[in-house]
Amino acid sequence: MKLPALPFVLVQWDDAWKAATDETTLENAGEGHCPEECISSGFVLRDDAKGIQIANEWSPNGTWRQRAFIPRQMVVNVFEVKLTLRRGRRHGHADVSGIGTQDSTGGTTA
Repeated sequence: MKLPALPFVLVQWDDAWKAATDETTLENAGEGHCPEECISSGFVLRDDAKGIQIANEWSPNGTWRQRAFIPRQMVVNVFEVKLTLRRGRRHGHADVSGIGTQDSTGGTTA
């Protein structure tokens, strides 16, 4: 198995939310007056001033699936995950695992 040549990332971002079924009062409305912190993962298809587009699935035929677009203003941080290919012990299955991450400032974590 050959891995795609695109970076694989974790995107930390602030998501807007909507409460469709609960009721509140003006006094209690402030309790949820903040974005929901999320982390999404995928291969970077595009990263520019508008935002970042990632895809969770890649097929060797050159197609990408499970795409997500996160507007730039909602992105808190982007961590690049270094992927390595290791052979499994049974039946030659491959195991892909993250070795470390790099945040958008260039710092590395284990």
